[in-house]
Amino acid sequence: MLFPSKFTNYQNSILNKMAIIISNLGVNCSVSDLYNNLSSEFDNIVEFINAMELLFALELINLVDEKVQYVNRNKK
Repeated sequence: MLFPSKFTNYQNSILNKMAIIISNLGVNCSVSDLYNNLSSEFDNIVEFINAMELLFALELINLVDEKVQYVNRNKK
């Protein structure tokens, strides 16, 4: 898992990959559909899984009925 540093630019970092995933979440999008749509943005499936795991750990995404959903923290 790469974080931006003087050796790793932002474009190759996990933070950029997380942003790509969030910006491409669709309604009723499964994990496999999401990877198929974004596979050109990732070097391999491990990089995609790492980004997904971090998003889930930070509670920015959730899985509901096998579909990925963005967690909107502004809802009251």
